[in-house]
Amino acid sequence: KEGAVEGELCPARLGWLERQLAGAGDGGALVFAHHPPFRLHMPALDRVRLGEAEAFARIANDAGNVRHVFAGHVHRPVSGSWRGIPFNAMRGTNQQTALVFEDRFVTSHEPPAYAVILVDGDGVVVHFHDFLDRTAGTI
Repeated sequence: KEGAVEGELCPARLGWLERQLAGAGDGGALVFAHHPPFRLHMPALDRVRLGEAEAFARIANDAGNVRHVFAGHVHRPVSGSWRGIPFNAMRGTNQQTALVFEDRFVTSHEPPAYAVILVDGDGVVVHFHDFLDRTAGTI
């Protein structure tokens, strides 16, 4: 859609996702997406979530093997569950989104971060790590 910033999955990509999840079998699948399909209850960020969230949810729940969804785009550390599927979103490696539950977008001065994801038969563990403050000379 011209001028839209929410994520979009065309029918071909939704079909691809369905086939990939079917092929993942009982071992399960981890889904990495840029735009989150889940609501964060932050209106400014919820407007730019995945546009086809309902189709995504139907495919994931029908497959029954999605172990975890990871998403970016929001530049906010968020964890939870959506339609019975655990999820994480991360802060970015550049600007961050402030924790504001109003309908406005605000950046923050939180440090950039990354995550280390460990997966085994028992579960999924996500370790969050902030970058060190470069101004303090402790790189």
